[in-house]
Amino acid sequence: SIERDTRGYQIIRVKSHSDADVLTTWRAAVDLEMMCKMDPSIHSVELVKNIGAIFAWLLEDKENSPISSRDVYINVIWNYQQDGSILTVVFDQSDDDYPKKKGCVRMKVPISGFYITPNK
Repeated sequence: SIERDTRGYQIIRVKSHSDADVLTTWRAAVDLEMMCKMDPSIHSVELVKNIGAIFAWLLEDKENSPISSRDVYINVIWNYQQDGSILTVVFDQSDDDYPKKKGCVRMKVPISGFYITPNK
């Protein structure tokens, strides 16, 4: 059976190992230029707004994708924890006023994130 949250969205948990320290691993995961290099489906990632620790990014997929072009504005919040781990939360706001791009389907990211802990 598929695990779902209280709103009905599927919950997916992934555990992985990194040979690098927490900060280096986190930087690789959120580096905008690296995202485009590592994920062939991403056309561009742009920092739209920075308010303290909250960042708003625009991600667009490649136009030659087999599905309709898509974009998403996501908010990214992170916090360095006392135990040396980093918690990152990613979500969109369905009521945002970001411009719509003609020919693009606006994706939804109800909530996601990752938690990077030090190697023990």
